[in-house]
Amino acid sequence: QPVLGKHAKKIISGCWNSADVLALGSEDKTISISDRDGEQQRVTNVRQDPENAIFSDMKAADGDMGSTIDNTASFTVGSKTLFLLNLDDPDNPIELAFQGRYGNIVDYRWFGDGYILIGFSNGFIIVVSTHPQEIGQELFQSKTHKDTLSGIEVSEALSCAASIGDNCLKVYDLNDLQDTSAIIMLDNVQSGSMDKINWSTDGMLLSVSTNVGDVFTYLTRLPILGSKYETKAIHLTSLQEISIIDVQHPENIETVELPTEPMFLEIGPHHFAMGMNNRAFIYRLDNKTSPVCEKDYLGSVHKMFLNGQYAAALFDGRVQLHLIDSSQDNELNSRLFPDKDTNVDDKIKTCALTNDFLIFGTEKGNIHYYYLEDYTFVNEYRHTSPITLLFPDIYGTKLIFIDRKCNAYCYNPVNDEVYQLPNLMSKPKGVIWDASVLDRTVFVVYDNDVAMTYIYYRDVVKGNHVANVSQTKIPFGYTPLILHGGDLRCQTPAGKLVVLSLTSHAYFNHLHDLKPEEIYSQMSQLSEAFKNACRLMRFQEAWKLAELLNNKENWLILGKTLVNHLEVDLAIKVYRRIGDAALVTSLESVQYLEDRKVLAGEMALLCDQFDLAQQLFLESTRPELALDMRRDLLHWKQALQLATALSPEQLPYVCKASAQQFEFIGDWANALSHYERGM
Repeated sequence: QPVLGKHAKKIISGCWNSADVLALGSEDKTISISDRDGEQQRVTNVRQDPENAIFSDMKAADGDMGSTIDNTASFTVGSKTLFLLNLDDPDNPIELAFQGRYGNIVDYRWFGDGYILIGFSNGFIIVVSTHPQEIGQELFQSKTHKDTLSGIEVSEALSCAASIGDNCLKVYDLNDLQDTSAIIMLDNVQSGSMDKINWSTDGMLLSVSTNVGDVFTYLTRLPILGSKYETKAIHLTSLQEISIIDVQHPENIETVELPTEPMFLEIGPHHFAMGMNNRAFIYRLDNKTSPVCEKDYLGSVHKMFLNGQYAAALFDGRVQLHLIDSSQDNELNSRLFPDKDTNVDDKIKTCALTNDFLIFGTEKGNIHYYYLEDYTFVNEYRHTSPITLLFPDIYGTKLIFIDRKCNAYCYNPVNDEVYQLPNLMSKPKGVIWDASVLDRTVFVVYDNDVAMTYIYYRDVVKGNHVANVSQTKIPFGYTPLILHGGDLRCQTPAGKLVVLSLTSHAYFNHLHDLKPEEIYSQMSQLSEAFKNACRLMRFQEAWKLAELLNNKENWLILGKTLVNHLEVDLAIKVYRRIGDAALVTSLESVQYLEDRKVLAGEMALLCDQFDLAQQLFLESTRPELALDMRRDLLHWKQALQLATALSPEQLPYVCKASAQQFEFIGDWANALSHYERGM
């Protein structure tokens, strides 16, 4: 609705905040604050014209951001001072003045945790803080342009700043403004004509305008497009160029020119796909000159998936599955999900494709497995919340899924077991399984800041479960793409791949290079590496580290870990090394057991976990071992229950033995009762 009569003269600047509060600056040298209905809340007088209105957050004295979102209106006053009006404390505005040698204020930008970058006409840029204890202090000052500065801009998405002046464009790292990451000379621009600079919200495009009608736009950040299949990865390196790499041979990088800028990329064992909107092109990896398949889908493709024979496209809540070889494509092996022939009646939110299965998750929280060989559904799991992301391992026998509540789970379709991931970050963005043979059960869950390493344990004494191993910090702007042997390759905004070593794997590749004199100075790092090796089931590395540390406690930890993972042969070597003859003899007696449940029960018995051992024995092919264990331990109550259920013919003997035990300790009533029960 129109609002009239706020100011006596022309309004020259204004802005809204996210709480629908309007701040206006006028040539009548006043600043007005109004709500969405036009009701005036505050009028403040200033000495000169208030320009360049911006709302942002200013910290209170106790360190909080105040009760109001975007709680501070800021203006430049007469191009000389910066005026800060905190809506939570409007009676005490702050006006910051600066050294005369800087010149006039050209522009300013808020960034980070209450900081302001200010550009001056004489070529200076400075940073000031709005923290109460730092008000008025210049945290940074530099003369970045020799003669004049015409404009500044900040991109929070890139954590970069930019300035224009002297017929050049300069880009800086916000974390270190001394670091000028790019200088672009605009030779064809008239001297002094550079006018405005602006960055797109995503940081991808930076535009510079002049006062003679020219506009220059620069690509400052590539779209993060990439995909991986086992040890292969594909990623965008320029707008119409991709690179393909096999991490087993990282020195061999193939570069491919594309006919158009892609909006999605995917790689499979023998092909890669690219496209935009509803059109996709699929090329062979060994012949990239022309596509083997061109496909138009019924909607804009959100993501594509490839295996050796099939391609799948996710669009508009549906998935289309078809053969890559279009000459063999027909109604039988091309299918659109959901359709009338299936019981899937809700919107598909995410999907994945393995060599054997098409897997997709739905709005209602269902996960469906479609078997490609028989063209039929073979498994369905019903979750309590909508499924947003799916990440199967290479075989599809283990699946990590993330739901709308941002919880992540590991799902085993063989037995429908589900394990929630512990210690998860609040908003996970993706999951990557390790492609190396040694770490097939290792995966990372990542967001913008950290990658958390997890491992899926199976065939262990304590039962299948998922454990958190460590977390690794991800540098700003990096996006994880592929994981191999603990090396996490990430895409950068510049289109490059860089390698981060997970903290859980950092020392494994350097054990052979470690010199004897370096061991003592690195004891704490080696000790942590040993624990990680045990957690990751890297038992050969754990053995080497235990030898380097030369500590009996570490050998005991390794032995206990090996027993828990049913690694009997190596456990025997560990306990033989530390001279534990009793455990060596016990382990040798069960060394060749074939039933994993029986073996796990024996290991639990060695670890004094009697209830767990009983459960494992009862689940095995020899449940009578549970009775034998309880009888040997003189656990007569449990032994009688097991004898009654498993072997009634043994009941008299168990009763007699338990009665004799009670008689020995003088409990005559219980002794008589058990004698009578055994008759």
